[in-house]
Amino acid sequence: MNLDLARRAIGGALGHAASQGYKPPTVVVLDAGGHVVAAERQDGSSNKRFEVAYGKASGALALGMGSRALMARAEQQPYFIAAVSRSVGALPMTNTTGEPLTGTPRSVAAQQVPPHHPNHRPSSGESSRGYPA
Repeated sequence: MNLDLARRAIGGALGHAASQGYKPPTVVVLDAGGHVVAAERQDGSSNKRFEVAYGKASGALALGMGSRALMARAEQQPYFIAAVSRSVGALPMTNTTGEPLTGTPRSVAAQQVPPHHPNHRPSSGESSRGYPA
């Protein structure tokens, strides 16, 4: 994946989104190593769209299947997606009483584990409280 190809992919994705009447998207293109090659956020794209787009692309790359195949797998085996999410430091979203949100995979998101959470695992260069070591 090179920059020219990534830019063409982004142009195609934005054109498709416009032709379908989708809300303004953010598109992220990764190389085979999971590094961002290019990203573009359209005016009006909602906050956290980069993180969502990066997460979709990264998950598809890590598992070797497209995001539609991941969606189908999540519908058939939600426990698998939950296990993968936890292995990369994400937790299911919970309601105000701490119970996991339920519904279709599109309505259940994942979030990074905050440093003060009991399930937080420090990354290299990070103290157990989430601050740089």
